[in-house]
Amino acid sequence: MSLRKYLANVLSGRIKHRSETNGPVIAETWAKAEIFDPPFDIIFAQFIVSAEVVVETLVGPEGKSEKLLLTDPRKFDQHNFRCLYSALLAYFVFLSSTSTPFLKGALQWYLLQLQTAPNVGTRLLDSLNTMDPRHSTLTSAQVWDTVVDLGGFGSKESPSQLVFFSMTALSAYLAAVKAIKPKVDFDIM
Repeated sequence: MSLRKYLANVLSGRIKHRSETNGPVIAETWAKAEIFDPPFDIIFAQFIVSAEVVVETLVGPEGKSEKLLLTDPRKFDQHNFRCLYSALLAYFVFLSSTSTPFLKGALQWYLLQLQTAPNVGTRLLDSLNTMDPRHSTLTSAQVWDTVVDLGGFGSKESPSQLVFFSMTALSAYLAAVKAIKPKVDFDIM
C-alpha cells in the first residue's frame, strides 16, 4: 500500500473502523478455535486465517475490490463480519468434507461450536451439502449469493464478481490446506 493510500485510509476512518469491528470478531472466533481438540484446532486456525484473507480482499481498508463491489467498508459492522466469517468457514468445511469424508461429521460439529453467526453458516452448509461438489462453479456461486445477501454489496448476476470471489476464496482455502498438511497425520485434500 502506498503512503498516499495509507494516509487516505487513516483519514477516512477505514482502518479505525475495521479495527473496531473486524478485530473483535476475529479475536472471538480465534479464542473459540484455540480450545478445540487436535487436529481441529490447527484446521480451524488455518481456516480463520484464510477467511480473513478473503474478507480483507472484499472489504479491507485498502479497498482492493471497492470499485468491483461498489461498497464502502465502513458500512460493515460486527454482525456483518460475523456473518461473512460464518459463511466462509462453512464453505471451507464443505470443501474439506468433500476431500476427507471421514472428517465430515467432526468438521461440521466444530463449525457449529465456532460460528459467531450459526444460522448463516448452518443454512449455507445445508444448501452446499445438497450440491454435487464436483461442480465447483455452482458451489462457489451459492456461497457468493450468500455473501452478496449478507454484505449488501456485489451482484449475483455479475460473472466477473463471481469469478473474482471464487478465485479469492479457493486460493485462500488451498493456502490453508497447504499449511495444515504438514501438521496433521492424514491427507486433508
